[in-house]
Amino acid sequence: MTSGDESLMRSLVLLAVVILSAVCFGRIAKKLGRNPILFGIGFVVPGVNLIVLAVLAFGREPRSLSLTVRTPHNQPMQTNDS
Repeated sequence: MTSGDESLMRSLVLLAVVILSAVCFGRIAKKLGRNPILFGIGFVVPGVNLIVLAVLAFGREPRSLSLTVRTPHNQPMQTNDS
């Protein structure tokens, strides 16, 4: 391989890693009720990725997210608080 081929290969690997990271970050944002495209693109921009990470880590939880325990038949679990 020539140095030009090695450089191209490194660039393609770097691009693939960046795209995969942005997609993963976007999917995490979507599961948290955020805009996945905005957060995915924000992750790629140097410096902005730290702000995006801080927003996801320390931002308010959307009201639509609620942790409810469900039984296998999708019924709310009843607790005995005696």
